[in-house]
Amino acid sequence: MNGSNELKIYYATLELIRTGLARAAKHLVEIAGQKIELKIDESLIEDVGVDQLQQFQKYFALSEQFNGDLDGTAVILLPESVVKVLLSDPCCYFSSESSGNKEFKKDALLELGNIIINACLGETMTRLNCCLVTELPVFYHGENNDVFEFVNLPNEPAKIFQIQFILDDISLDSYIIFLFEKTSASKFERLVIREAE
Repeated sequence: MNGSNELKIYYATLELIRTGLARAAKHLVEIAGQKIELKIDESLIEDVGVDQLQQFQKYFALSEQFNGDLDGTAVILLPESVVKVLLSDPCCYFSSESSGNKEFKKDALLELGNIIINACLGETMTRLNCCLVTELPVFYHGENNDVFEFVNLPNEPAKIFQIQFILDDISLDSYIIFLFEKTSASKFERLVIREAE
């Protein structure tokens, strides 16, 4: 693939995710009643490699498979340190006196992850004119190597983005990943090139 197409894929994919995150943030504001922003880092982490994700020892992961015109998995990776802030900061919608309760924690993170993944997949379907069917999300918590194995990193072609939750003056780094089956990875690239033209 030539450099021109790689740049088109890069910026078109960034725009898809950025717009999806804006939709997710708007929905979160509506249910939380507070200012929440979701921003994306300008650099694709895949250019650096999965090694950058090793900086955190433990992650909470929400994984949701999709199939149809594109087949793959969407994943939200939340470092454990970020989750502690999300669930304990009194200004955060997801905090609670019962935030130490495992079921509360799981339910809160499932809600958060679902909103973000569905907004990004919805934007992908709309902009690329794709029909996608999603399966029920799967939740996982553990050491980073176990989580990476759980979501098949780095065995499948992946688009990995660093995103930031901004709650008032708190900025928290997390990650959204799209893992495509090999044929779908090529199709996705063709579709985003077409969208960019």
